[in-house]
Amino acid sequence: MWRCPACGIVNSKDLVCNYCHAPAPAGSTTDPPFADWSLRQWYRFLRLVLAGLVCVVLGIWLMVDPNARENPKIFSASDLLLGLGVVLVGVILLGVGFLSMRRRKQS
Repeated sequence: MWRCPACGIVNSKDLVCNYCHAPAPAGSTTDPPFADWSLRQWYRFLRLVLAGLVCVVLGIWLMVDPNARENPKIFSASDLLLGLGVVLVGVILLGVGFLSMRRRKQS
């Protein structure tokens, strides 16, 4: 995102202003934060996201499947808490993975 020097509008286009079509100032870029990631950063991101998704699916399965419960005929709070705990771990892993995308490059 960059601010147009002619009209002051915040723009998302790379080359010209959305409103007055003035050229973008030198050095303005709208590249996504992951455009210059190394292979190591991509590996870390994908590993966290995949682990988070697996945990979320496993937690939902633990809450829904009657064979995973202590007593298949009765749904208890301990069964719910076990599934919710695993889902919470998965959501935290997904959050860490997506927050790593927004991290600024160290100069």
